[in-house]
Amino acid sequence: MASIHISNPQSDVETDEYSRVASETFDRLDGRVVLATPLGVGKSVRLVNAMVDHAMNHRDTSLTIITALTLSAEPQSNSEIARRLASPILERMSSGGPEPIWERLRRNGGLPDNIDVRDFYLNPGADISVPSAQQSYVSANYHHVIRLLADMNTNVLAQLVSPPRDGILSLGTNPDVSLRLIEMLETRREEGEQVALLAEAASEMPHLKGDALIDADRFDVIIAQTEPTPLFGIPNPPVGLGQAAVGILAAALIRDGGSLQIGIGSLGDAVAAGVDLRHRDPDRFSQAVLALAPTHSQRLIAEIGGRGSFELGVYVATEMLSDALLELHRSGVVSRRVTRDPVVQTAINSSNFDRGPGVALLESLAVQGVIEDPMSAADVARLADAGILVEGLHSQEDKLFDQNHQQIDPAIGPHLESIIREEIDGPAIHAAFAAGSPRFYETLREKTDQIALEMGDVGYTNTLLGSEGLKRAQRREMRFVNATMQVTLLGEAASDTLPDGRVVSGVGGQHDFVTQAFDLDGARSVIVARAVREADGATRSNIVWSHPHPTIPRHLRDIVVTEYGVADIRGRSDAETIAAIVEIADSRFQPELVAKAKGAGKLPESYEVPVHARHNTPQRIETTLSDRPIDRYPFGSVLTKEEDELRQGLSQLSNLSFKPGTWPSWDAVKTARDIPERMRPHLKRLNLEDPKGFKERMLAAAVVVALEESGVIRDE
Repeated sequence: MASIHISNPQSDVETDEYSRVASETFDRLDGRVVLATPLGVGKSVRLVNAMVDHAMNHRDTSLTIITALTLSAEPQSNSEIARRLASPILERMSSGGPEPIWERLRRNGGLPDNIDVRDFYLNPGADISVPSAQQSYVSANYHHVIRLLADMNTNVLAQLVSPPRDGILSLGTNPDVSLRLIEMLETRREEGEQVALLAEAASEMPHLKGDALIDADRFDVIIAQTEPTPLFGIPNPPVGLGQAAVGILAAALIRDGGSLQIGIGSLGDAVAAGVDLRHRDPDRFSQAVLALAPTHSQRLIAEIGGRGSFELGVYVATEMLSDALLELHRSGVVSRRVTRDPVVQTAINSSNFDRGPGVALLESLAVQGVIEDPMSAADVARLADAGILVEGLHSQEDKLFDQNHQQIDPAIGPHLESIIREEIDGPAIHAAFAAGSPRFYETLREKTDQIALEMGDVGYTNTLLGSEGLKRAQRREMRFVNATMQVTLLGEAASDTLPDGRVVSGVGGQHDFVTQAFDLDGARSVIVARAVREADGATRSNIVWSHPHPTIPRHLRDIVVTEYGVADIRGRSDAETIAAIVEIADSRFQPELVAKAKGAGKLPESYEVPVHARHNTPQRIETTLSDRPIDRYPFGSVLTKEEDELRQGLSQLSNLSFKPGTWPSWDAVKTARDIPERMRPHLKRLNLEDPKGFKERMLAAAVVVALEESGVIRDE
């Protein structure tokens, strides 16, 4: 296994090939395998499955799997209705790809003692009630994961890659931690240790560029898939009125010509949708902002953001590339390209030459002393490397020639226009990993050369460590926008863990990005949250007095946005912070929140909620946005009309089982015995159009009641 082995197995022996590699790997490593496989779609599920199968059949061996965000087509809900709805959707998204058997074994309590699975980021919400997942979760900032892998003596990498082209392969969607892990394993091999770098080449994996491109011979084994297996698609989440209001307000805090990072989920998509609306229809966007934001928020928007379209564009540095960000690139919002030269980039920043360099940029660079006039050979080479001048320029005997070998006067002037690029040849997006819908992967595969994207190490996107000068120059006026579950009155954000300690997802890069916001000049952290949530049939506040497990501590509080406004709390006192957050809480919960703060001596007894914040209700948001149509799926959906309506209508039945107290009332069920014609397609989708037996009749009746009460289906 010391040299590359490219295997092209026949489909009828494909399993044997993966098993052979697994067996050889265990033998080489004396039966002890500590295997890392990327998060999301970068996993080689077949290779890891083969490792699990080998360990299951050889109990004297040891297998540790370190990973994150394992995607599975198996529904995780205990509700039969939810499973009936989710199963076909998940099957479509997985497109028949292999299921991660280690995940199924763990959920069913079937992992043997010689197999250990460690996650640093759980599939959001899917593992809350899985004790083994909760017990083996490892909390870590994303860019610290490489240290975790080193501390655990990781000796195997198994990754899905794009097939080699002329000896070069792409790590595709996941160069994030793999780049540094490959280097670490290579170093350990040079020191005499046994390690294994394993890859599975998939034609469906986009051949993404940047640091994701590496020599194929750095892997010991590359198994080529015999048949295309689509990457696991992630459905775009729906955006409701509350999320839309949050997104509009957050979008107004972004600076044209600045930089951006957006988190994932419905709030992330809502923010991106707000940005898109601002760019496409600034008048309608401005009206919405004026209607949603109180006067003091308007001042902050004018100071650090804006309501107009993005004429200069923005640059994105994000750990995850999503459908939303790719759509913003397509629409022209994400279009500020950056150079790879910190000095040149700083000069560009000071001169606002983002949209097209031109001779004026060269003149500015000369005035600033970055280049000489006339340009030297070193100046020409530097500007070509920085993406300012075209390729093919060369000098000979102190003379400058273009790509056609025509001599060019190196003095800066209009005659140089022919060798200056129309736009900077650099990325508008730096990302560490990518995950999205099937259409998203198709776009990445087929239009790679049209996307100003560079994939790289998570340490590049999530920190300022290494190349700090370049990152600071690229990330001007940066806005880090990340969602949270709950915000405390002291400005903490609880984004990954419930009060009882159960983990919903993971820290990921949120703490990394919030820290950057304080280290970068002109940057701000924007934490977005819904003010309320529906849980167990009741409305609950997401603004709370305290939380035992905050992801972001109070000393990193900055900006918080809910559907009711913007709280600017950076550098403010505890009392000022509490007051600002109370004013963006739902008015139904403000009295209780104020009472707790006063009881702790953190608010003066004379404090009263200002008049402008006393009407923070869903009705106000609905009235404000009622004449401004909100696209429920701004970036597309894989759901059919019936599936979307079922998703909305059945939310109240998400925990429906055969437990007392979980059914609708008997009177309600009796009224639903006759299925309305308009609901037959929905029941057919759930295989309940012709219910058999008591159980199915009750399920069908419950669905009818839920759809009736939700009002998502209206009579024509």
